[in-house]
Amino acid sequence: MITKLLDELRAQYRLSSPAAPTQALLDALFRVGEEIIGIDWEGDMLVLSPQAQIGFLIRNMLEQWGADKAGERLIQAFQKGTSPPSSRTSMWSVAASWGCSSRSRARARDRRRRF
Repeated sequence: MITKLLDELRAQYRLSSPAAPTQALLDALFRVGEEIIGIDWEGDMLVLSPQAQIGFLIRNMLEQWGADKAGERLIQAFQKGTSPPSSRTSMWSVAASWGCSSRSRARARDRRRRF
């Protein structure tokens, strides 16, 4: 079920006229992301896992924002997270794998150290 929902959301960002990403959706993905990443997936090998779906969804959103704006949006989502910073590592890894600009990555690294 979660895979279908994430696939539907992700499809909205792959259209010729993609949906505009929002901070609210990114924040929500960070709130539920740790649980989604922790799902024990044993689905069909031709179907993307929930972990891949959330990763691609975040990536599609970040690509639309562009490197500098995406870096700032990621930092905001990470800071708003309700789980302890140490448990948000996997969500940060998913988001950071997209590859923000080196300037944004440096700012994000500095802010993470403050947590």
